[in-house]
Amino acid sequence: MRRNFNEPRFNPAPGTCPLSGYIEFNYEMHQQMSEHYNQKDEIRCWVEDCIQQSGYDYSCYIVGSTSNGFGTKNSDVDICLVIDHDTEQVSKSDSMKALKICRKAIRNVGKFNDFAELIPAKVPILRLNIRGVQIDINCNNLTGLRNTWLLNAYSAMGPRVIDPRVRPVAMFLKKICKKLTINDASEGTLTSYSINLMLINYLQTRTPPILPVLQGLDEEINISDSLHELPHRIRRHPAEWEVQNTATVGQLVFGFFDYYNQFDFNQVISVRLGKPVSALDERLMFPDNQLFTGKKIRIEEPFDGTNTARAVYKPESFPKIKFAIQTAQRLFEKCLDGGIDVQEVVNDLYLDKEELENILTQEALDSITQESKHNIFVISSSDSSEDEGNRKNDSSEDKNASAKREGTEKETEKDRKEKEREVEVTNDHRPSETSDTRGEESNGTIGSATRDHKEFVSDEGVGTYTGDTVTVESDEEYDFEIVEEKSTSAVLDEKKQKMKKILEILKQKADAMSSDDSSDENPNHESEDDDSGDDCVITSAYTPPVATKETLEGKTAKEIECILLESDDDDDEKPSTSEIKFPPSKLSLPPPKSS
Repeated sequence: MRRNFNEPRFNPAPGTCPLSGYIEFNYEMHQQMSEHYNQKDEIRCWVEDCIQQSGYDYSCYIVGSTSNGFGTKNSDVDICLVIDHDTEQVSKSDSMKALKICRKAIRNVGKFNDFAELIPAKVPILRLNIRGVQIDINCNNLTGLRNTWLLNAYSAMGPRVIDPRVRPVAMFLKKICKKLTINDASEGTLTSYSINLMLINYLQTRTPPILPVLQGLDEEINISDSLHELPHRIRRHPAEWEVQNTATVGQLVFGFFDYYNQFDFNQVISVRLGKPVSALDERLMFPDNQLFTGKKIRIEEPFDGTNTARAVYKPESFPKIKFAIQTAQRLFEKCLDGGIDVQEVVNDLYLDKEELENILTQEALDSITQESKHNIFVISSSDSSEDEGNRKNDSSEDKNASAKREGTEKETEKDRKEKEREVEVTNDHRPSETSDTRGEESNGTIGSATRDHKEFVSDEGVGTYTGDTVTVESDEEYDFEIVEEKSTSAVLDEKKQKMKKILEILKQKADAMSSDDSSDENPNHESEDDDSGDDCVITSAYTPPVATKETLEGKTAKEIECILLESDDDDDEKPSTSEIKFPPSKLSLPPPKSS
């Protein structure tokens, strides 16, 4: 257990929910009391006095968590330096000028000699440290001043809305989000302001609701209302509000994470409307705007209508936030069941980096798959130059194929039986029909197999092949490799072994073979051997020597090979030439690489 030694040991009261008890315990330990706020307000008054004594009629207001009711006693002090009460936000150059005046005033009048850093960010900030408290001063950020007053009303500490559960829940949620590292805008996650708006909207949508929709009760609570009138208008609402929801703080914390674990983040979280709405909803200040449609998390700012979660822009940020919410939901579900040391569990809480990496990897793969869902992969069995030549000859080959099919249909049953016997003698194994078809088509030679599109199903998807090209349509994108099954030398070695086997068979049958061959048959007739696994294709005809024991004796191995190839055992067809063409190396489609 990573014990926080600054925190006393929590001992839950008997018969109470340990989770609820620990949330209340955490709030009592860290809540901002009146004396803490007064000390911070003294700093605001000191800065304002220094500026006004320097001759500038500027005003200072405390904004952020210190003043909105959701802060702790250790919260930093954010001050809004107002130089123009009628301008929502001044230019960056005017802001820099006013902050330099402020820095000079606190040095000359306030005798502040410590380091004061002027940060020229998009919203310039003057940062200093007084009494161990960090002070951030911005210039004329009136929207921040307005939402501070609004959140103070939603913190439910009066005068119209009083609910002692809101602040403890908000403080505990912020602690959990920091433990899970999703409460840092500089790292692409959520600001404390965004987390508070998520909580308010969650409490507005309970049945019955815990918080009202103030801007729904009075539409004048908007950015056009004056700074003098706005705080008074907010305090007047609601006229009557009775809290009927009796959920405990423990149930509300679990419910918060359970709600957003199932939440559709395509919707916009809107405190102003009191419910999540579509990004296209006309009630939004900026419907169908890139502020929302281009973001993973969408939270409407109640006054200027921008997206307060715009910092969540990194690809890994949204999956990380979702995983953190899921982690907290599982944890607090167990805490509600009891039997767990809640203080120890919270102190030991962290985000599992290994599991997060797996989630991020899967998210990346899903994103790639979604983008390339209908990609088509083409695997060719020959070079591109050969493919182009084959495509140019497709028309003539189709005509030849039709003629050959007509010839094969005229073969008699006797011819087919004799061909089958020949196949049994000359083939020691038979490749699959699909491989033969691909091999024949890639070689440009067609038996009875047609060049029509043929469909096949594989683990990679459903596709077609025509000629020597295979097309696969897949729902997933994989890295494919083209693998040659056999090299040319391997094919030659296999042929030598096959010829030896044929020689042995023919020697045994030589005495029984007839010396007369059916040479009177049509020499242009081609054999129907669409299923044979022969690795050579033989064309044109002449009268070959007969392979007998006498003709084979005394011949060299090369001469025997030619005689055997040219002879035709018990076949009515004329054999073909001795010119042997080896088909291109066959292609195989490997399984997809593992992610």
